Amino acid sequence: MVSLPDLFGRFRGRPEKPVYVAVEDLGEQLDAGRFLIDGNPAVSRIDASRLGVACRKGGGEVNNDFVLVHHGLKVGNVLHDLYGVFDGVTGYEIEGGGVGLHPMSHEVSSQAAEGIVRILRSSRMRDAAGALAESLETANKELCASPLYSGKGYTTATVALLNPKNGSGVVGQSGDSRAFFAGKGGLDRLTIDQVSYTAAPDGVRMRHLKPMMGSPDMVYDIRELELSKGGLLLLTTDGVHNALEPATMHQTIMNVKGNLSFAAHDLFYKAQNIARFSGGRVDDASAVVVRI
Repeated sequence: MVSLPDLFGRFRGRPEKPVYVAVEDLGEQLDAGRFLIDGNPAVSRIDASRLGVACRKGGGEVNNDFVLVHHGLKVGNVLHDLYGVFDGVTGYEIEGGGVGLHPMSHEVSSQAAEGIVRILRSSRMRDAAGALAESLETANKELCASPLYSGKGYTTATVALLNPKNGSGVVGQSGDSRAFFAGKGGLDRLTIDQVSYTAAPDGVRMRHLKPMMGSPDMVYDIRELELSKGGLLLLTTDGVHNALEPATMHQTIMNVKGNLSFAAHDLFYKAQNIARFSGGRVDDASAVVVRI
């Protein structure tokens, strides 16, 4: 049984009634996490029965995850909502076979998220796929031209641009954060990890991330979405989906009907507990859960 802070008791409610959470309270829930929610207006409130967000520090000193939620972006005269998760990569190989750290990678994630929002706002593209591709490419060029560029600090990015009226939209993917759709039939994965494999001398396959945001050679993918009304869109960083089986993730978010904020945090605590139990790495973990 995963124990949860008493904080969530304030936000529980019946499924048929909206439960509202203030941004100030959400920041408290996010703990050491970093997030951009509509620019963080002082009095903003979100409906916790429609949206859940979690972004928590794992075992390290710096949380390099970043969560993005932005409503009301007009693309082709249609208002869209934007959701994203980013994971700043801190480790990189150094001469002599060691591993160094790039502690500013959370700033790369932050600038990537803010750039995507700004570019989408000014985009003249008529279709969501073109607009999202333009925002990823332009934001990446800005990152590579900024003082943050070091050739060592990058960020994964999974960003969904969604028409809330009919569940249509697109998802952009660079790296190994992921998007899923949860319905009554189970959890369907919407993205493919941008990774490659090489064979080590001992025969073990080594997994490598392809160039992500913050690299001039960024590799990304855009996929169209047609999500059924009543289901849930789930975005996660690897601290969640590397620790939890798809069936556990599906059960966790589907069992909490009245408060998706509770569901997002339940994913985080289960992932951390399982990682500790298995002796694995307790990673930073983020989740965004959206009711379609």
